[in-house]
Amino acid sequence: MSLKKRINDDYQGRSNRQIVTSEQISHWAYVGIIIIMLVLIATSCLPNRKFAKAVKIMNDQPDQAAWYCAVKFPVKDTVIYRDSITYDTIVNTNYFSDTTTIHDTTTITSPAKTLIKTVYKVKEIVRENTAKVQALEYALTESTKIISKKDSEVDECREKSNEWEKLAKKRFWWLLLLIAAVAGWILRKPLMKIIKPI
Repeated sequence: MSLKKRINDDYQGRSNRQIVTSEQISHWAYVGIIIIMLVLIATSCLPNRKFAKAVKIMNDQPDQAAWYCAVKFPVKDTVIYRDSITYDTIVNTNYFSDTTTIHDTTTITSPAKTLIKTVYKVKEIVRENTAKVQALEYALTESTKIISKKDSEVDECREKSNEWEKLAKKRFWWLLLLIAAVAGWILRKPLMKIIKPI
């Protein structure tokens, strides 16, 4: 086959095919961009979806969940030591003096009375759930934000109310002035008739 025939056949083949215009290319580019955007939106990281996935994982693996919660929010123990002292006085008719100590109780016996002092050592352990404390702190922070937002809205409403009240008073006086002017205009002729004879 000659070169001239090949070129001619190649040209004939191209002329039978459709020529793609730049409008068609830009149209398909826009379609491609829209498809890519829809795919990205559909597979994007939504907080609710992430949270639901985390909850599912925690429910599937409770030992890991317990370990994570124990590490993140450890139980805080507070030990409180207190002394409780009681005094008892007993009148005794015996006249001898004696002091005895049994464990934590000291007894002093004098000729006229017996004094008993008992010391109790109390150990109190308070366990604090730090996860609950943290959750309550978050709730307090959120409620404080909501309250401050509502307070600012109330302040704005008060300012608008004051502005409208001033505007209403101003309009009232203008309306009263207009009514007086219209009444004066309507009553001018009868008043002039009354005033001229005088």
